[in-house]
Amino acid sequence: MIPLGLTSREQAAFHRQLEAGYDLDVRVELMDLEENRLATLTSWIMGGQVVVDADEMTTRSCQLTLLDPEHRSGIDPSTAGAPTYLNRMIYVTYGVWVDSLERWVRVPVFRGPISKVDRDGDTLDIEALGKEHLLRREAGWSKVYPAGALRTDVIKDIARKSGERRLSIPSWRQRTGKSTVMVKLGVQSHPWSWMRIAAHSMRAQIWYDGSGRLRLRKRPTRVSWHFKEHHLLSTPKVTVDDEEIFNHVWVKGAAPEGKKTVIEARGFIAASHRFSAQRLARNGHYGRLTDKIEDDSIRSLHDARVARDRRIKEIEIVDYTVEFDCIPVPHLDPNDMAHLAWDEAPGQFRVKKFTIPLVAGESMSMGYTKETRHTANMKKAHRMRARNRAREAAAIKKKAAKKK
Repeated sequence: MIPLGLTSREQAAFHRQLEAGYDLDVRVELMDLEENRLATLTSWIMGGQVVVDADEMTTRSCQLTLLDPEHRSGIDPSTAGAPTYLNRMIYVTYGVWVDSLERWVRVPVFRGPISKVDRDGDTLDIEALGKEHLLRREAGWSKVYPAGALRTDVIKDIARKSGERRLSIPSWRQRTGKSTVMVKLGVQSHPWSWMRIAAHSMRAQIWYDGSGRLRLRKRPTRVSWHFKEHHLLSTPKVTVDDEEIFNHVWVKGAAPEGKKTVIEARGFIAASHRFSAQRLARNGHYGRLTDKIEDDSIRSLHDARVARDRRIKEIEIVDYTVEFDCIPVPHLDPNDMAHLAWDEAPGQFRVKKFTIPLVAGESMSMGYTKETRHTANMKKAHRMRARNRAREAAAIKKKAAKKK
């Protein structure tokens, strides 16, 4: 989940408020490509959504509709002399008023460059893509990394040489192979491809979160959110892709110097699992579905067994596709684990695709993308934003009075 800087008590209060209903305050800021704030577009929001898809090269995208009859946004393509929107970014936060905390909890849900702006009368339709889009441009440089370099250091260096400064990349011990690595970025390749390859070689996930920070992690196996029955606004639909199902793991590491035996470790998922080799057996022969991992950075039997055990944990959680509408949970990240309390659906599933609505009264879609709808009553939306600002001011005043 997106880190919000909350204590465990505050996080619990925030989760209770998401379930009970709340006032919503979405804020949109205009930024340049160096992420300096230029203006606020909050008061003009008519509708929009953030789309998150773990399987796409660009994980997050944002669609916004603004009311701008006087062409004051500064990104209008039809305004002579206005700066082009191609050198602009938007930053979107999702504010939830938490009654027990008497303050707003603001979740960063999107930061990325504007890719398209269309005008239709008094309204602007804006499309923006996650910051991965900036790393998919031609870089025009190359570099040779030494043999045995830390793979996480390679990722950090490529990101920094490509202009990224907001990083949350841990230092892991996996290293490159015994030969040098040439990273050559030109017309046919770009930084994001190399970074994804490096992350994949460590069996890790690399992505930009809602605050626009580049993150690297192992795919989580612990549940981040429990979808209870009263959270659901539609009947879940469940499908399984059999190409993503494995029940046997074979990890193959580097051959130790002076020895002929290659380091390797094998293992099966539990026999009780519905897709185990035993459950898929035919005429006495195991139905083995093998996921083979070859990694030269694995140089001991212990490392091979650790990699095997972690992968078994991951594949025991089948990648179901679960589709339903639900209350918004804006701080989910792609590939987070969730639990669905539904008799006819699996208990745990991995969050792959979802949408976050940016107007009050809209549901969140899980597992699919729904079309955006403009807010029908603009006066009501403006009144709600004014009420939210008044409430925030009252809370600040109350806090100041308590200090006295």
